[in-house]
Amino acid sequence: MRDSSQALLLGAIASILFGLTGLSCPASRSSESLSPFALKSSRSIPTEEKFIDKTGEVAFEPGPNVTLGERFSDGLLIVNSSEGRGINCNNGRTQYWNREGELAFDATFGDGFSSSEGLCPVMTLQKWGYADHTGKIVIPCTYFRVAPFHEGRAAVETREGWGYIDRTGVLVIKPRYKNCLPFSEGLAAVELDKKIGYIDSDGKMVIPPSYSRARSFTEGLARVGIRKGKEVPAGGFINKTGKTVIDLNVLKSRAIQEPFIPAFINMDESTLDVDGLIIGRGRSPNEDKDFHEGLLPLELGEGFGYIDGEGKIQIEPKFTKALRFSEGLAAVSDGKKFGFIDKKGKYVITPIYTIAKSFNEGLAAVSTDGNKFGFIDKKGTLVIPEKFLTAGQFRNELAKVEVEKQ
Repeated sequence: MRDSSQALLLGAIASILFGLTGLSCPASRSSESLSPFALKSSRSIPTEEKFIDKTGEVAFEPGPNVTLGERFSDGLLIVNSSEGRGINCNNGRTQYWNREGELAFDATFGDGFSSSEGLCPVMTLQKWGYADHTGKIVIPCTYFRVAPFHEGRAAVETREGWGYIDRTGVLVIKPRYKNCLPFSEGLAAVELDKKIGYIDSDGKMVIPPSYSRARSFTEGLARVGIRKGKEVPAGGFINKTGKTVIDLNVLKSRAIQEPFIPAFINMDESTLDVDGLIIGRGRSPNEDKDFHEGLLPLELGEGFGYIDGEGKIQIEPKFTKALRFSEGLAAVSDGKKFGFIDKKGKYVITPIYTIAKSFNEGLAAVSTDGNKFGFIDKKGTLVIPEKFLTAGQFRNELAKVEVEKQ
């Protein structure tokens, strides 16, 4: 069990060293704390966040005055950071914990993001760099802002704009972009002269800047849109040569006109917009706007259905809500309750839930009454009772939940 007094002492020391004030970040919740179909009611009861294992048991007690990160990444959990909240904590209390809820290494920072590819984006003295898993700063804190590493590259911001460094800290792509997204499948969306294009890992522009909005590549396709006046039509999907392979505007009589949903800003990947900077960096709720397991949920005139990578309807639009496919199943609503379908559109888990989230690591968070969450397996068996106020996905065998404070 982690010694909470040790954490408070470290936080106090860091505040003195860095000249920082304040005890904690605002306890606002990130967009992933609830399912995409969140409860509308607000709660006044005191609550606290914990992590549980797949038996439903609490993995560790976090202690008082701690803001937990959303998930473990690279085996580490970030605490007391701005990640997922769209703010700058700057409180001198950001730490990285192991699965036992103990300090992974004896170091505390002004702010930070989750570890990725073995390196932790951290802030000291108002500048950002990267630390390794011993807490040692291995890439100096000299940047205005940074993003986690993806595919051996990390986006960093200097006075000249955004560029990319490699894992040794070498600036391999010159800072010149107003904004950018992390690399995904070998390409990254970048904004240049109020247009968005895609570069490769060497910085070569392989898809010329011509879009008003763009998302990262997933399963060989990227969603893009071109502004016409004040509107961004439904757009479509391009392949890695820049060729449009799915034109959603062809379905304009059926397809929704606005495919991009704003969410909390987080230094991860999502939608790049020439007017709105980064819209919803982070995979929720925008994760349902990309292809997963070969299918995309899409709202058509009759409701939600699923199309394949060629734009052909594979599951007819007969649902009022639909999430992405994950582990062969997708949560859908018939207008009254959520259940889970297979890739033929057949219910394999009866729609009895008020709220449902996607499967991950064999389990999905669900709520029958809309007030308490539990977890089911892929047979629909309730394996962890509905007793949590909110519940996230299992990642690395642990899931974040919210409970009433005892």
